[in-house]
Amino acid sequence: GVVLRFAGSDGTEQSVRVGFVVDASGRTGFLTKKLGRHEFDPLLRNIAVHAQYEGILRPEGRRAGDIRMFTRADMGWIWLIPISQSVTSVGAVIPQSVHRRESKAVPEDSLTHYLTGTAGLAPLLAHARRLSPARFDADYSYLGSSLAGDRWIAVGDAAAFLDPIFSTGVLLAMQAGLEAAEAIDDSLRAGEPARHRFAACERLVRQRYHHFRRFAVGFYDPYFRDLWFRPGSRLGIFGAILSVLAGNWRPSRMTRLRIRFFFALVVLRRLLRLPVRAGHTPEP
Repeated sequence: GVVLRFAGSDGTEQSVRVGFVVDASGRTGFLTKKLGRHEFDPLLRNIAVHAQYEGILRPEGRRAGDIRMFTRADMGWIWLIPISQSVTSVGAVIPQSVHRRESKAVPEDSLTHYLTGTAGLAPLLAHARRLSPARFDADYSYLGSSLAGDRWIAVGDAAAFLDPIFSTGVLLAMQAGLEAAEAIDDSLRAGEPARHRFAACERLVRQRYHHFRRFAVGFYDPYFRDLWFRPGSRLGIFGAILSVLAGNWRPSRMTRLRIRFFFALVVLRRLLRLPVRAGHTPEP
């Protein structure tokens, strides 16, 4: 087993023996960093500034709870995420280069700057009132250098964090947690170490991360975004991509071919230097 030593709230040291340790410490990555490190993705090192608001204009009916996004070719993207009937999370995700050049010393001033400079937001924010202080957060994507060992495994954000543009992080975390639980259960039933089962879990985490990563990286490419937001579906490509972003990380051969064709079109448009629209926000 594993002996854990820790200090209680009164400072008294205690110890407990367990069969396995699961690092679910989120971005803190307690074991991941102690036994390795978080390897940050050089193409996805962004900054988020965000706060909660009330009075944000929303669609009516079934679409009232929709997440809305606004993209800007010059800075990144804006999110509006309903949290309750009246409260909405509002934030801007910006590359480090833009952050250094345009962000203000006070987070509230920075958020206001990015919101007021975004076309289409004005009518939605006309009666908005900020409820919480704004804050900066590092929106860095990373993958742990080591995610598992003989009797330990990292899950969720302790193992990996991917840019939230397509909200794939919940799937990555939940799936990894489920697989880790199954590996522990199988090992306990078999009465043997979990090293090879944990190693299989780690391989799956890495596969899923890289599977979704190319879409997150692509979103910050103007040519990807321009093609993504063009109306109409071509040869089922849009549906194929949506199926992947909805959680299909083991797509069919036809879906894989359609996705490869999409990325090939992005590369071709870049090579031909085709014009890119300055910015576009899809209809809600």
